[in-house]
Amino acid sequence: MQEKKQSQEQKKQQLMQRVVNGELSQLNPEERLTYYNLVCDSVGLNPLTRPFEYLNQKGKLILYAKKDATEQLGKIHGISVIIKSRDVMHETFIVIAAARDKTGRDNEALGAVTIRNLAGEDLANAMMKAESKKHVS
Repeated sequence: MQEKKQSQEQKKQQLMQRVVNGELSQLNPEERLTYYNLVCDSVGLNPLTRPFEYLNQKGKLILYAKKDATEQLGKIHGISVIIKSRDVMHETFIVIAAARDKTGRDNEALGAVTIRNLAGEDLANAMMKAESKKHVS
């Protein structure tokens, strides 16, 4: 029993070391699931709704917060978000959003993605990425 407890503690320490070093690609499937659930638990999200997704971004594996995550967090913390503008400038799609929390605190943020040479579904996905990319805190 003591050996099993030590083994679990060692696994947890190894997992946390990889996470702290930003080495998510080195996590095995079991460790990725554990990390995913730990992140959900830490911010009060339901992992069954799949609020995050593992994505490869510029050669690095990241845990990306999807729209489900922002919606759940908005509900939990009483935050409303309004898109103030959408513009194209120099082949870049730009979204500006404003947020207000239940205490009346306001903030604005910008999300931007390049749309050069994009059309159809790729263009639509890039535009949606810009909208979900804005981080209002």
